[in-house]
Amino acid sequence: MIPIVIFLLLINGFSYNFKIKGKTGPPVTLIDVSPSMKSYINNVMEEVKNVKYEHRKVFFSESTAINPAVAGGRFTDITRAILKAKEFNPSAILLISDGNHNFGSLPQNIIADLKIPVFTFGVGKESMRDQRIVDVLFPDHIFKDDTVRIEVILTVKIRLLTLLWQKI
Repeated sequence: MIPIVIFLLLINGFSYNFKIKGKTGPPVTLIDVSPSMKSYINNVMEEVKNVKYEHRKVFFSESTAINPAVAGGRFTDITRAILKAKEFNPSAILLISDGNHNFGSLPQNIIADLKIPVFTFGVGKESMRDQRIVDVLFPDHIFKDDTVRIEVILTVKIRLLTLLWQKI
């Protein structure tokens, strides 16, 4: 009876998708090298050198890279960095940052579905203001000596009463 069932399943093109739980890699340490971290980055790098366990370092700002000199930009995109770390299938993600996320989508939009533990290490004396330019509205044409109106639309986080994100 079983051979007949298997034969019928093979003839009819039966398929079953499944995911084999694979081995995870070493933790990924995400290190914020954005301009807002300028006065802290040397201390962070010294502390990361002292880590004795195997881990992969990924540096980020507006972009992500294995080399800190390449991960440049004027902004900080924590979400992109977390998504990059996820590509390595790590056992955990360690995020070292001042938390000044000011570019791209918000980290809390992806963190709940990540299924990888994320541990955050805050750097700095106090939280910086979280500001982001959303849009700049200006006329299509401007002529020399014209006076024009330009609108800059900002989002500003005034006060944080709860955790920004937390892996549960």
